[in-house]
Order: sequence, then structure tokens, then C-alpha cells
Amino acid sequence: MNEDLFAEQLRTLTELNNARQREVEGYFRTMTAQRDQTVKQLRVLVWLLAILMTLVLSQTFALSSKMESVPGQVTNELRRQS
Repeated sequence: MNEDLFAEQLRTLTELNNARQREVEGYFRTMTAQRDQTVKQLRVLVWLLAILMTLVLSQTFALSSKMESVPGQVTNELRRQS
């Protein structure tokens, strides 16, 4: 009788342990998938920021070169008018 009770308790504990292990494995699969998705999103964000910074720098340099040519244009216009 005690052996049957012990065997039943052992089966129950084994089933509970297996169920818990499946639950934990599912949790880790979910967390891994979420982590992978987050990494992909961060990579896209980094590329977009790099593109944005490139555009900002190119516009800054373009504006800077235009601003450098303005005094020469003003001087030429003043000479032409006088």
C-alpha cells in the first residue's frame, strides 16, 4: 500500500516537474523571440540615425560653403554698383 502511494506521488511530482519545465522552456522561447525582435528594431534604428546624421552633415557642409561664398558675392555686387 505504501509503495503504491509512493509510486503515485512520484508520478504526480514527475508530471508537475515536466509541466513546469515545459512552461519554463516556453517562457525562454518567448523571451528569445522578443529579444531577437528588439535587436532587429535597434539595428534598423541605428541605420536610420546614421542616414539622418549623414544628411544633416551634408546639408551643414553645403550651407557652410554657400555662406563662405556670400562675402565674395557682396563685394562683387558693390564693385559693380560703384
